[in-house]
Amino acid sequence: MGAGLGRLWAKHGHYAMFSYSRRPEKLQDLVREIGSHARSGSVHNCTALVMYLMHNTPSHMKIEINGSPRKTRQSKSNVDPYVTDLLENIVEGKTILQLGKDVKVFSQGDSAEAIYFIQNGKVKVTVVSAMGNEAVLAILGPRGFLGEGCLVGQTLRVSTATAIQPTTIFRIERRAMLRALHAQSELTEKFTASLLARNIDLQEDLCDQLFNHSEKRLARVLLKLARFGQNNAMPVAKMPRLSHETLAEMVGTTRSRITHFMNKFRKLGLIDYNGEITVRAQLLTDVVLHD
Repeated sequence: MGAGLGRLWAKHGHYAMFSYSRRPEKLQDLVREIGSHARSGSVHNCTALVMYLMHNTPSHMKIEINGSPRKTRQSKSNVDPYVTDLLENIVEGKTILQLGKDVKVFSQGDSAEAIYFIQNGKVKVTVVSAMGNEAVLAILGPRGFLGEGCLVGQTLRVSTATAIQPTTIFRIERRAMLRALHAQSELTEKFTASLLARNIDLQEDLCDQLFNHSEKRLARVLLKLARFGQNNAMPVAKMPRLSHETLAEMVGTTRSRITHFMNKFRKLGLIDYNGEITVRAQLLTDVVLHD
């Protein structure tokens, strides 16, 4: 039974440790058969690993190794079928992760072995400098993807990705994604379009940082956060209520400046606070970005 479970675990991109004290040669054959995701160890090693995982894996983090999501309490309206449809023809190497708030998808310095697609929820991407300073690179929502550097030879993660609310993510092993891109022209076309759109967005972010003052940069960040997963601009949209410190890291200014501008936007009727932040997108665009 242990060998069968270990095969399934390794098949879906996770590392498995096996022990079999009576037949060492059989143990080595099993490890060679499974490949790079299998390790051999003593009974003590395996027991210690199990105890570590039991105490360090969040109870709200569920992994489905059969490729099918568990039923959740989220309403169907909160689930975007786009990602499910996009990845439906990938059978091997696909795992669904249900992540709770503040659960890490991966950490800076981890091995880069998979790409992730967000079905619903939101993920914050951060990086820490050698001096220990942290910056928020992006907050990604439904239809977003992360970890794509593994597809072009990146071996270690250069950033940390953390769910900032309950989030459903598809994890696709690097080899499985590369095979799918070669075999599925529709997937390749849509993924390439997404990469190009992200590149354009990054260029706009760079221009924003170089030429616009912090008030306009904040307005643009709010508009981007309020339009997750929407193809068309909406006059009024909602976004999660982020701390002013997080917004400051995204904008590239101080927390006090963010507080000043947020209070100004609220007095002008451009945003509202009520659990979430309501952004009057058209007004914010006209008053701040097109002044």
